[in-house]
Amino acid sequence: MTEFDKIELLFINKLINKIKYQNLSLFESNQFANSPIGNSILEKIKNEFESQILKYHKYNKESRIGGIQYEFDNHIGKSIQERLNEMDNYSFQAIIKFDEEETQKFAMDILGPIEYDQDEFIKLVDFIKVKANEKTGG
Repeated sequence: MTEFDKIELLFINKLINKIKYQNLSLFESNQFANSPIGNSILEKIKNEFESQILKYHKYNKESRIGGIQYEFDNHIGKSIQERLNEMDNYSFQAIIKFDEEETQKFAMDILGPIEYDQDEFIKLVDFIKVKANEKTGG
């Protein structure tokens, strides 16, 4: 069984409590969605499910979880674009100062453990740069 560290458990606790007992603001939603801690949790869950499925299907690759793939124009890409469109200007004031490596790291944090092609990833990086320029007047 996959073990979660204290930071991941605090993240899960905060998220579930926000969803269950409070209104999750757009800012908080973006914070959770873009967090590398959430990515770590998703990766552990994905690995756990894959290892369990592989045990039952004797390593049949077609039975693996992971059919979800990011593409800029699919439902996942549209959802990410919508979230970025709704991010506040203060976040973009930080993003506009990112160099290429930091922008790519931010895009990777947004995508998390989901599969993607490099061309689709570059589209997201470019979208982030354009959106940062729009939101900051830069």
